[in-house]
Amino acid sequence: MIADTTLNIGSEHAAPVDWWALGVILFEFLVGIPPFNADTREAIQERILSRHVPWDDLPDDECDEHTMDLLRRLLTYSPEHRLGANGAEEVCFDSFVCCKMVNF
Repeated sequence: MIADTTLNIGSEHAAPVDWWALGVILFEFLVGIPPFNADTREAIQERILSRHVPWDDLPDDECDEHTMDLLRRLLTYSPEHRLGANGAEEVCFDSFVCCKMVNF
């Protein structure tokens, strides 16, 4: 699945694209389908560009407030506002990562 920013002609690949891809992968791990799932490539691209994410399909038992916050921030449309845009430290100290993945 190609990132929203790279679908725009002339855009270059940068770190925010990788954080967006992480959001896509985490979403698929938790829900079982990609966040922009559709029957055709064109429909997938349209969902990516329109930022259509089926947030209501996330399972309540798997997606608490920290998980939802992480996914929303990784899948933020604007690369400048996306989690990780200011460096990996921003992601490492996100509430989801601190509460669920890392035992400091």
